[in-house]
Amino acid sequence: MAQPFAAANLQVQGEPFVVLEKITRRVNIPGGSFSASRSGVLLVSAPVFGSQLTWFDRAGQRTGTIGEPGLYLSPGISPDEKSLIVDRIDPATFSTNVWLFSFGGTASRFAFSQAQRPVWSPDGKQIAYEALDTAIYEKPASGKEDQTLLLAPGHTPPDGRVPCDWSRDGRFRIFAEMNEKTGFDLWKLPIGGGRKPVALLNGEFNEFCGVVSPDGRWIAYSSDESGRAEIYVQLLPEDGPMTGRKWQVSYEGGSWPRWRRDGKELFYLDGERSMVAVSVARVDSFEPATPRLLFSTGIHGPDALRRVGRW
Repeated sequence: MAQPFAAANLQVQGEPFVVLEKITRRVNIPGGSFSASRSGVLLVSAPVFGSQLTWFDRAGQRTGTIGEPGLYLSPGISPDEKSLIVDRIDPATFSTNVWLFSFGGTASRFAFSQAQRPVWSPDGKQIAYEALDTAIYEKPASGKEDQTLLLAPGHTPPDGRVPCDWSRDGRFRIFAEMNEKTGFDLWKLPIGGGRKPVALLNGEFNEFCGVVSPDGRWIAYSSDESGRAEIYVQLLPEDGPMTGRKWQVSYEGGSWPRWRRDGKELFYLDGERSMVAVSVARVDSFEPATPRLLFSTGIHGPDALRRVGRW
């Protein structure tokens, strides 16, 4: 849209009018991708058609798709591998909602208020997610019951809290929370009434999106302590913050780590958004192998830390 403006009295004049029917809107911020020059020439991006949820094998070959093209973020496969939970963005309002896709072909909206970043419970019976006000809720995967508050809204900016993982023994959840002084920090939320979150890492750098190994011993996360996002692994203590040795796993950038179900591999996206795998020896100490590039993903979605301007 456009509307005449008088610089002399700083007032708009006349009625607004349509310049172009549709242009690209950014996924992370509800703003249009355009810029106007002093001469009146307008630069715009073509309309975005979204992304496609796609299956790949280890060689990067596409083996299938899920649902229709759209705007999707934060997909998560259920423990029984029969369904998928994902953020689905409304292209008209850019509001984010959680949707549940069955691999049999059906799709349904799971949360009926604005919500994002869903995480499965280890038994697949519950789904946790973040509300628009940064509160964290859980709800039965069947959708038959109302949501339950897990963590009240925090004093954080928008996009300031991210549910990351749920321990395999079901005793706690991992989430990242934005702090205006220390950036993103890692927290553990014990399961049980009245139990308070425990800070795992809250140093001067961004520590983001930790995921717990299947045996519950290790936690993999990304940190920008070297100047860019890389993947690190540390021993996960029973209580209190993480203070032990850490291992750097990635060396060409790293984000969004994921453990293989048996814990023998760690996957992540490198700085070029390619899929990388690291073999892990099953010994008393953590012994990662050299990272192996699997394939280019074509993923161009935003990272949460870039959304708040920290990276």
